Amino acid sequence: MKKRYWFIGIGVAVIAALMTKKALDERSLSAENALEYTKRAFSAKGHVQGAWISASPEIYTYDGREYDVYKGGISVLENDEEKTYEFTVDSETGALLEYA
Repeated sequence: MKKRYWFIGIGVAVIAALMTKKALDERSLSAENALEYTKRAFSAKGHVQGAWISASPEIYTYDGREYDVYKGGISVLENDEEKTYEFTVDSETGALLEYA
């Protein structure tokens, strides 16, 4: 086998790996988008006073399944009383997994 074919094969493999990584990275929501989904969900409880979210996702097990999630907190004004919640949101779908 000629060396150039070997190098071409390695080059194609590297490009395929980079394209796969990019496609997988684009599948996840940004932390800002996940926070916006969470704010919308909590706005049904009352007026959102403030919120924060971690910038990088972490692995979390829920109902026997592993998720990449963002964790954060939110303050909501409910019946003239401010309540603070911590939440866990799926980084792929923006679904609120749990809050307390």
